[in-house]
Amino acid sequence: MIRVLKILLILSGLFCFGGLSVIVYILLTNENNSGSIIAYLSLALVYMASIVNLVYHIKSFQFYKKKENITVAFKVSKVFWIGAIVFNGALLVLFGYALYDYLRLMSYGIAHQLKDVLLLVFMLVSCVLGFLELSLLKNRLKKLRLERHTKDEIDEIGSSTI
Repeated sequence: MIRVLKILLILSGLFCFGGLSVIVYILLTNENNSGSIIAYLSLALVYMASIVNLVYHIKSFQFYKKKENITVAFKVSKVFWIGAIVFNGALLVLFGYALYDYLRLMSYGIAHQLKDVLLLVFMLVSCVLGFLELSLLKNRLKKLRLERHTKDEIDEIGSSTI
């Protein structure tokens, strides 16, 4: 089940990266470019975090294999952890902005569309599942390290001579 969650998060990360790529392309090719530097820096940060988030999911996928095939020697780099946290946090902030804008437009009586609601749901679900997966992987790595340590101690006791 967790492997399915991981695959869904990789696909949603690819979708977000693709969407961000389209936004960056539109902004870079637009001749009436009057955005603030803060907006561009924020977009660049989210864009880079989405790349790191994808690499994190691909690299950490190995920890969801069957127990016999797992090597605990590989640790997930802190850069990948931070990138995944920043990406999910940015997605949560974007969800808040989009929800606020959606509710504001509804209060003015502007017609809302189903695609807007689906985008909001997608952003919220992706963010929540991303944070959930980070927590699950951290707990799984602790458990695997403890099992490896216990197994090593048992092997050490078995190989020692009195």
